[in-house]
Amino acid sequence: MRHKIIRIGFFVSILAAATVAFAHHGRGGYDYSVPPVTVTGVITSLELINPHAFIYIDVENAKGQVENWALEGAAPTFLLRNGVTKDMLKPGLIITASGALPRADMSRLSESLAYSKSAMDRLKTRHVLQVGNIKFQDGTSVRFGMGASN
Repeated sequence: MRHKIIRIGFFVSILAAATVAFAHHGRGGYDYSVPPVTVTGVITSLELINPHAFIYIDVENAKGQVENWALEGAAPTFLLRNGVTKDMLKPGLIITASGALPRADMSRLSESLAYSKSAMDRLKTRHVLQVGNIKFQDGTSVRFGMGASN
């Protein structure tokens, strides 16, 4: 009987861990069924916080108005392991990124996401992209996120 309880407890813990991992990640909140959106703008700020880093950029829209967008990246530890540093992403630099927009219903999930207030504000307006690479003006690029690479 004791071994049966231990086995059941083991399988329940494995299932719980898998559920948490599946719920946290994935691209389900972003729409990869449409072509990626590309934005170019000036970095205004950077958040290297868990679970995902964010770069905020000012982008000029078709009407000439400036909109602040959030570029969702990977975890800070991933970025550091891949050579991405704060010094590379200083405010004032111009970057280009392509990525997927959030699904229309993602703002309903906002309370359950562990994102900063700034990221949540962009999510509600859909001014956020899940990006792969970001490109600098000199033509170099770095892997920043989990999204598709451009």
